[in-house]
Amino acid sequence: MPPTEDVMPSDSAPTPRGSTLATRAQQALLDLAKARDRQRGEEEARAITAACKIAEQCTKQLLVADEVRRDLLNLGVTVGEPRRPDAAKARRHLRSLATRVTDPSLELTDRLTSKSLDEVWEVARRTAKAAERALYEAADGERQLLRPDDLGELVAPVTGSTAMAVNRLRRTLDQPAKDIAVGQLPTAVQRWRAGAREWEDIRNAAAETMSSLHPEVQTFLDAAASVQGAPWPLVTQAVREWLDQYENSDGYVMRRTHG
Repeated sequence: MPPTEDVMPSDSAPTPRGSTLATRAQQALLDLAKARDRQRGEEEARAITAACKIAEQCTKQLLVADEVRRDLLNLGVTVGEPRRPDAAKARRHLRSLATRVTDPSLELTDRLTSKSLDEVWEVARRTAKAAERALYEAADGERQLLRPDDLGELVAPVTGSTAMAVNRLRRTLDQPAKDIAVGQLPTAVQRWRAGAREWEDIRNAAAETMSSLHPEVQTFLDAAASVQGAPWPLVTQAVREWLDQYENSDGYVMRRTHG
């Protein structure tokens, strides 16, 4: 029987177990690399989304402000120039940002989350806010010019329909611009102008009606329009007959006083 020799595995021939460990290790490294790339991709996606959101918001505000400014000027409203942020500072940040975003040695996330970019966004926000503030100031200035000096006074004779119109016009002409969306300011100016014209019509109609009334009714209405109101002795037969007519009594109430 020929002699036998023991055959030992060489170092270059890995055992099945060694092969499995190497494969697992390699796969683990690949998984880690994929996870790292996926995380980087998610961070970049978030940075891009955040940057786009801010840019879109500022752009929309500036476009709306530009359109509203043009509409107000077409309506004859005086619009002042907005107080803009420091232009030199803004240009400096833009130059720094332009250099950074084109730097191939930086990760995209680092480019989109730099201090220079934050400063640029802040300048954009302040610019948009300044533009809107100028529009609000112009619109409210127009409202105050249109608001009648006697808006808070009673309009005699106060019939039911007149009283409702007066209350509506007071709400309209007393509404400050700050309570209105910036895009609706031109419409608000037109509404204020229409309200001022309607108020004047009501005043003229009331004066014309007043002149045609019985003198005792005129005396009663003048007293009723005062803070104290009309005393009971002024409610004469002529006044009662006038109050009994359709809607004439709707704008008046009787209160009891002591003294």
